Amino acid sequence: MYSATGQHFLETDPTREENLPILINDAGLLYRRYFNRQVKKLGLTAAQWEVLSYIYRRQGLTQTELADLLATGKSPLGKKLDSLEAKGMVERKSDENDRRVKRIYMTHKLDSLEDELREVVDNMVLLAAEGISNPDLDQIRAWLRIMISNLTNALSDDPKKADLP
Repeated sequence: MYSATGQHFLETDPTREENLPILINDAGLLYRRYFNRQVKKLGLTAAQWEVLSYIYRRQGLTQTELADLLATGKSPLGKKLDSLEAKGMVERKSDENDRRVKRIYMTHKLDSLEDELREVVDNMVLLAAEGISNPDLDQIRAWLRIMISNLTNALSDDPKKADLP
């Protein structure tokens, strides 16, 4: 919305810097930017890592299921999967019950990168959390898990299926 002076409300809203969704989004963008810079030498991007993290947690998803979890289209996800498959990091296997359906699995190629990736993530968290006590970090994590659960449940047609993204 624009004011009478033609300024967008986000430019003039004094509470913008306190807006929780914006703060969470900004933190996520900075995490991804930092991660991209650190893992470039490994041939990965934050977007690919995000895909891999979902596959790791739920092996055997279809591309449609994964696209839904990532809130992205099947085509953009397909390009990421093609790239990860070309690097040997994921593989698509035919479903046992329906050969037309392809299920996505991680390969063992990532095992060799695990230590380096864990170090990047650990260093990133330490850097971002500098000046925040461990009990405060634990509380932040707890609150974020509650927020994720609340939003997941609100988006789910079947609350039993509403699990961590």
